[in-house]
Amino acid sequence: MDTQQGFQEANVSTKKTPRSRRNWRKVEEDALIKVMLAEFSDKWSADNGFKPGFFSLVEKQLERVLPESHLKVDPHIESKVKYWRQTYNKVFDILQLSGFGWDHTNKKIEVHPTVWDEYEKAHPKKAKEVYGKTFPYYEDWAILFGKDRATGAGAEDPTQMSKYARRATIPRELEKLDLTLIQQFKLAAIIGDKEERVDQFLNTRDERKQAWAEAVLNGHVYGPIP
Repeated sequence: MDTQQGFQEANVSTKKTPRSRRNWRKVEEDALIKVMLAEFSDKWSADNGFKPGFFSLVEKQLERVLPESHLKVDPHIESKVKYWRQTYNKVFDILQLSGFGWDHTNKKIEVHPTVWDEYEKAHPKKAKEVYGKTFPYYEDWAILFGKDRATGAGAEDPTQMSKYARRATIPRELEKLDLTLIQQFKLAAIIGDKEERVDQFLNTRDERKQAWAEAVLNGHVYGPIP
């Protein structure tokens, strides 16, 4: 066998095959975020992440919810959560800047075009990563990753983090009621618009939430709904 050919074949045989990137389905991402939120508590919280064993617990629960997906801690869950955390940090940092806000209805960054143009000139790479994109899990990420941002420079005020966490519970509470999806979307936008509305909704007893929601939709609480 030719020496050069043998050397090339040896290189081919010892070269590691890169892992193929998993294309997550929407149902898988939804299941992952729901399981993480359901299992997450202070006992699993650690500086800059989660305590050992949390992802294994999440894997077991996902196996029950989506057994056909075969989602594992490594390489699936850890890499997805790492990507989510990085994305959350990018969006969070932008929202700390003057002129930027959060659109709770459309789950995207809200900013005047003039302000955005100035930001894009100064940070073209970061701007490209978030421009025009929606982040449907951002408020859920705030619950899971928000503590990581509470100890560094530009850290979010704990009270503000609490507000994010409370707002994030609204869609799940509305899902429990006898409402259409459109009604749920409308109510989530109306309630989340002001902190006192969030308080009123969450402090209403469960058995009265249906009547309260219908009253809001009928314009008897905050006036006519557009």
